[in-house]
Amino acid sequence: MVDESGVNAEMATERASAIEEATFWADAAREARAALPTGWDVREEQIEAIVRGRDRVVLIVTSDNDFKLAMDYAAAKGVVVVVLGNLVDFSSAQRSRASDPKKYWDALRVECERRPLSRLKLVQSCDCALIWDPYVENIAGVWFPARGSGMGRWYHS
Repeated sequence: MVDESGVNAEMATERASAIEEATFWADAAREARAALPTGWDVREEQIEAIVRGRDRVVLIVTSDNDFKLAMDYAAAKGVVVVVLGNLVDFSSAQRSRASDPKKYWDALRVECERRPLSRLKLVQSCDCALIWDPYVENIAGVWFPARGSGMGRWYHS
């Protein structure tokens, strides 16, 4: 016979430990990013504005929020964290791609506004997100989170 109270207590302890570790790395990543230099014009110097003086980059290809802990760990260690993923619905934009490129970009902008990227945990833990368009198998744009405001900007490629 299994003592359920002991198992439940062990599970609660493990969960509390995991939450504590995740919080530690999230705070460490936030502090590391806050200490980085700023001042680049993101419209003219996108790479410099993302890298901000760091010399190591990790590219994570996923849409899985479970990577947040690993991303926070990398950021806390001074690594630029870039996510590549299908973060928006491209189906409506795809219909207009062939007929009018401007309509395509407008449809993508609307989709990005419809699904606020800055609220995604995955995007909150990265220095930039490369938005993948699966229909053309290419990067459609870059999401650059604005530090401090919690918002960000989307730039199409």
